[in-house]
Amino acid sequence: AAPTYHDVHFHLQSRKVTREQLEALKKLLLNHRGDASAFVHLPETTLALPHSLKVNPTPKLKQEVDQLFGGSVTTLQ
Repeated sequence: AAPTYHDVHFHLQSRKVTREQLEALKKLLLNHRGDASAFVHLPETTLALPHSLKVNPTPKLKQEVDQLFGGSVTTLQ
């Protein structure tokens, strides 16, 4: 059976993240709606994303977000 994940964490470097990337991230999250909480980790803070952005924590979501940011930024827990 596939592992069950409850949270999704995105580890981003604020100096390198563009507004366009954040808007694309929101669209990806909305395309992968589910029951898992999502968190954005920046060097200076951690943001718990709102209930409206809960996601389905799948390998496809991880792949799409990692591709958007050009590296392995997503952790499923």
